[in-house]
Parts: sequence; C-alpha cells; structure tokens
Amino acid sequence: MQNLKLIITDLDRTLLNSDKKISDYSKKVLTECRSRGLKLAFATARPKRTIYPFLGNLEIDALIEHNGAGVYIGEKLISCYVIPPDTKDQVVLDLQKIFPSSKISVEIGDINYANFDLPKEWHPYIKTDFTNLPPKSANKILLGISNSDDIKKLSAYIPAGLYFEISENILAMIMNKNAKKWTAVKAAANYFNIKTTEIVAFGDDYNDIEMLKQSGAGVAVLNAIPEAKAAADFITDTNDNNGVASWLEANVLSL
Repeated sequence: MQNLKLIITDLDRTLLNSDKKISDYSKKVLTECRSRGLKLAFATARPKRTIYPFLGNLEIDALIEHNGAGVYIGEKLISCYVIPPDTKDQVVLDLQKIFPSSKISVEIGDINYANFDLPKEWHPYIKTDFTNLPPKSANKILLGISNSDDIKKLSAYIPAGLYFEISENILAMIMNKNAKKWTAVKAAANYFNIKTTEIVAFGDDYNDIEMLKQSGAGVAVLNAIPEAKAAADFITDTNDNNGVASWLEANVLSL
C-alpha cells in the first residue's frame, strides 16, 4: 500500500508469539520498514517496564502503554490520562466489596499493587490488601472476571470519568475515560505530523477495534476475536505465524 507512514501494532497475541517473543523474522521486517522511513509504535495494555525486554536490537519511535493512559516518544511523555488518587482508592474499596474473591491489581507509577502473586514479567509488584496504597494516581485498575454476570455487575457500578474494557475474556481493565488506544494513536501521529489515513494498525482484541476501524489500514491477525476481524480492512496470518511481518512484507516492502 502506498502512503503509509506509521505502523502501530498491539503486542500480546498480535506481534508477540505464544512464547511472548518477537521473532527474528518480524524484527527484520520491522527494521527494514523503519529504514525506509516508516515510524514504528507499539500500542499495548502492558506497562512500559514490561515491553523493553522484547525489543533486543529493535528500535521503536513511540510507545503507548496501559491501553492509552501514557504515550511516550523516547522517554518523553506526551500524553497522560490517569485515575485520580481519591477515585482510585474508592474504586479499589468498592471492587473488594462487590467482587470479594476476585484478583485485583492497581498500576501506580511503575509498580503493580496486587492481592495475589504476579508472574515475574509483571514485577516489580507489592502484594497487598490495598490498605497501604500510596496517595498517587493510578494508570489502570485490573479485575479478574469469570463470567458474564461479573461484567454486568461492573457495568452497573463503574463511576463517572472511568470506563472498562475486557481483555481475553478474563480481565477487566478500568481506566480514565480518555485512556484509549485510538486517542493515544492520534496523539503519536500528530507528534510526527502524520495523518490518520497514513497509519496501518494491527490488533486482535476489543481494545484494538477502534484503531482498526479508524486507521488508514486496519489489519487483524487470524487469531483475533471476531469483533476485531469485523472491524479490520484486512486479515493476516496468526501471531505464531508472523502475521504482522508477513502483511508488511507483502504490502509495504514488496512495493
């Protein structure tokens, strides 16, 4: 495709394979795209600290973390939408009452506060009953869900100024109402003076749908949820078969 200037890709189940790695082939293709003048950005629900181990020698131009709560150009934060301290404290207290047996975690600064043990990739974290949370804003609050009734309960509760999205049907991400991937993508594009029609976006999940719809080219991996596929302009191979890199090689590098 002609006139593409910015590549935006989700990570988990999109660019990352099932081993949580970016393949050497994908790195090679992405590096070649950058050498031809395209910008490369990651848009993920992950915190920034968990992303750099994937890169190796791969360079990126922008990083969107926490589903759009933060947008970084290098180490420069150009956009930030968080949950205010008082709101964060009340939400956590209410979630404990409404979902007393659920896993809950809160991302504050660069530390995850959780009522359960977290895998190594999500460290540093502090296991807590949430009585000792610092008086700071939160980037995101996470709630483990197990069925549609949990979603209904959360929908009836969610306070003004916040919203939630479901990830992989097991996790609810509660965020500032402006912390959305597409809002963050537009901020990054504006920084580079790139039009939204000049963006190609790759994704697989609910939080990718808007950027798949609104970008110049939206590409869903084959393993994406049906709603993401329906929103996309193109369907590429699975994350385990280098779907992102395969599409770029065929539609960008081969031109």
